[in-house]
Amino acid sequence: MKKAPEDFTMDELVSQFVMIRDHRSALEKQKVSAKEKMDKIGFEIQKRAIAQGVTSFATPAGTAYQNTKEYAVVLDWDKALEYILANDLKHMLPKSVKKAALKEFIEENDGLKPDGLDMGSKTKTAVRRN
Repeated sequence: MKKAPEDFTMDELVSQFVMIRDHRSALEKQKVSAKEKMDKIGFEIQKRAIAQGVTSFATPAGTAYQNTKEYAVVLDWDKALEYILANDLKHMLPKSVKKAALKEFIEENDGLKPDGLDMGSKTKTAVRRN
């Protein structure tokens, strides 16, 4: 029968936490390694598709195909913001603020928080290895 967390000693809780964190870290490293290998293979598949003038390869193991993803990037923030505001395109902007900038503003203005913004903190238990 498995013990419930409340039945463990503090030593057992911390030990379990560290063991699980180490396991998770190992899995994340494996994930990165696997992603790097997949990227190399994907590059080779793309290179061959370009060389052969095709957009897909059907094999018994599966089908490799070209997949186009769109992206947006800001090349000049000042120009982009000026254009967005001048043309009432605020819907293009994300709805977030930089935490460090807001914190600095609040500290420099005697705790004053700009309208519509708030800042706080959360306390969480952490575990350090011995």
